[in-house]
Amino acid sequence: MKSFFEKLRLQIQKNESFIMMGMVCILTLSLGLSFLADKKQIPENAPIEPASIDTLIPPGLALVPLELANGPTLSSLFSDFAIVDLFETTDDGKKVHRKVGQRLRLIRSYSDPEKMAVLVPKGEEVKLLQFKNPLFAVLQNPTQSEEASLPVYKNPPSRIQYID
Repeated sequence: MKSFFEKLRLQIQKNESFIMMGMVCILTLSLGLSFLADKKQIPENAPIEPASIDTLIPPGLALVPLELANGPTLSSLFSDFAIVDLFETTDDGKKVHRKVGQRLRLIRSYSDPEKMAVLVPKGEEVKLLQFKNPLFAVLQNPTQSEEASLPVYKNPPSRIQYID
């Protein structure tokens, strides 16, 4: 009588391709399931933890927190950052007095969206900190590199016609 192992060897030789395909399928299935089990499930609504903002400040620049007269309005107009021109306001904070900064990058706080700051060249942050009144920010096109100006429209000369 043949031993169990000899019978098994003969069966394997007869059905070698079928057995190899089965082993490849089992191996592929087990690897696929192991990768799916290792993958972390992150819900879509999970908050993303931002990096510390001080690690994101480029060399040669400083981040200056600002109080903006139009801050609540601006917060609804941009997401994380914007390019702005800054203007000084009068004592009552309602009228724009003069331009104090041009094409500065305004950054919104992750923890409090109403708080904002601008990136300025190092050494110039003192110039923004000297203003006691809130500043007024005007959003600019981030892709526009040249300064645009408003067209000057002249009133056409008036014509008076007298009828007899």
